[in-house]
Amino acid sequence: MGKIITKLVIINNIDEVLFEESIITADKIRSVQIDDVLIDTGATTWALPAKYIEELGLKLMKTVAVSTATGISERKIYQNVKVRLLER
Repeated sequence: MGKIITKLVIINNIDEVLFEESIITADKIRSVQIDDVLIDTGATTWALPAKYIEELGLKLMKTVAVSTATGISERKIYQNVKVRLLER
């Protein structure tokens, strides 16, 4: 598995759609930029600190059971983000 450290921009995709439909202005599109993010290229999911989830206003999609080093636990899955990584 490779690892990359880079800047990550996460954008609320629903806000972008509302902007495209002229419902909100560009300054109302919620986004966060996180510098020096460690990207694990072998990962299948990623975690986002709760403060960013709240700041972005993300909607809960579902709760799933996950297996971790400490056993089985539940994690929340959120939806409707756009990720900009390596300027793409």
